Amino acid sequence: MVLLDPPGEMFWKRWWDFVLRELLAAGLISPEDTRLMYLSKSWEDAVEHIEHFYSRFHSYFFFEDTITLRLMSPLNEESLDWLRTDYADLMPKNDLRLMECSDDLDPQPALSELPRLRFTFRRGNYARLRMLIDAVNDLS
Repeated sequence: MVLLDPPGEMFWKRWWDFVLRELLAAGLISPEDTRLMYLSKSWEDAVEHIEHFYSRFHSYFFFEDTITLRLMSPLNEESLDWLRTDYADLMPKNDLRLMECSDDLDPQPALSELPRLRFTFRRGNYARLRMLIDAVNDLS
């Protein structure tokens, strides 16, 4: 979620400070949860943040206990190994794999040709999933 305060305004900044001061400090949210929101002071910064989010990542879908991340471009094996290690907490079966071919499970057949990552997903920590998506976008 991108929160945009217009110039000279501080509505979202004050709200964010409250979230950090009260919710985070009380342990009601985790530090990773703060990654689910982005506070911006300009529309240009907000657009840049959104464009980066979709720089490689396209979308995702669930099928039973797996998640599939559609990508705009594939990752190399070295990057996959790094993701398997750094995000092992999201992958109880350590089964992250790159799929480059058509996917019969995809609920949007028009997107079935996009490269994708699939793994068994330990649901519950969507902030860590967001961090994985950020990492996918940042990998060369």
